[in-house]
Amino acid sequence: MALSCSVAKGSHLFYTWLFNRKEVTSLTSPPVLLTGNELVMGKVAPEHAGYYSCMAWSEVQGDRRFSSSQEVQMTVKAYLSKPRISYSIFKQGASRYGNVTCWSTRGSPPVNISLSVNDKEVGSVTGAQSLVAWFLVAMAPRQDTAVARCRVKTEVQELTSEPVTLEMVPVGGHVKVEVEYLYSADSKLVAAKLTCQVSRGTFPHISWLLNNSSLPSETHEDSLTHPVPYHGALADRRRTLFLAKLGPEESGYYVCRARDSYNDSGAWLESAAVLVGVTVLMLFLYRHTHPRQEADRTILCPKTLILRVRSLYETGGTCTSPHFHHRFMKINQNLQLHFFICRQGNNVFSRTAELLIKTGGTF
Repeated sequence: MALSCSVAKGSHLFYTWLFNRKEVTSLTSPPVLLTGNELVMGKVAPEHAGYYSCMAWSEVQGDRRFSSSQEVQMTVKAYLSKPRISYSIFKQGASRYGNVTCWSTRGSPPVNISLSVNDKEVGSVTGAQSLVAWFLVAMAPRQDTAVARCRVKTEVQELTSEPVTLEMVPVGGHVKVEVEYLYSADSKLVAAKLTCQVSRGTFPHISWLLNNSSLPSETHEDSLTHPVPYHGALADRRRTLFLAKLGPEESGYYVCRARDSYNDSGAWLESAAVLVGVTVLMLFLYRHTHPRQEADRTILCPKTLILRVRSLYETGGTCTSPHFHHRFMKINQNLQLHFFICRQGNNVFSRTAELLIKTGGTF
């Protein structure tokens, strides 16, 4: 882009350029190139937009004569980026509507933005100052497939967004909490990631409970529960809960629940409670019943370990190899229970249970 300062008559002329009524120099921002009677912009940017004028002058025997031009407004327009489309659902009375958003991240208004559903235009608006527009579309559960697209249009461009299927599937099926423990480079447990899996539902609203109490960000959801202190953060529309600290305040039973985001009075669908914590927490009840042994366990263990529990039942004596018996029970892929029994005939000298936890996790 180059601006030229033309003079009807005169010789030995000098030129001064003004941008928004301030003198332009080689140090002016945005940068320009001054050469002769021209002002050259190598790459036009939005900051070059404004009012320009030039002044021609000469000096004869110490007498300066000036002539100024009128101001010229220069407008810089950016090309539009490809439009994007998203939607949410809200309830109004007995009806449900899709609030469809169409927008471009870059471009210069005015822009005409329109929405089409199944290739039929359902709305159009021209934004003088904005690159975003909203449209309402009636929605119903299990309605026929509706494909929506946004279109943006200027004098020199016309772009269409990727298609989006408008659907409203109510929350249903099963809700499950998945736990992933995160370790540092030196194998120290530093955090936990909890994910709420909902098997069905287009727009589920997720809420989290710890030991039957709401987390701080959820207190508006249920007035019957009380917030508990914790060090965590929600992400992915509340589907993911990061526990950045794993101490006593964050340890306990976590439940996630879901319902339709557009129905505040809808019933919650809850997951089973999952035990989460940082320190080894064990409740291991070893019941001695003759002639067999049973083990009840609820275990949360983030690290590999071996736990040995010696039965209170001991009669004394020495256990020799022929009288040493080993019984093995695999509870699941991560948990093995071994019984070591020292007996001779009907005399049981001692009984030891060894619990081998191969990897950390919730059992």
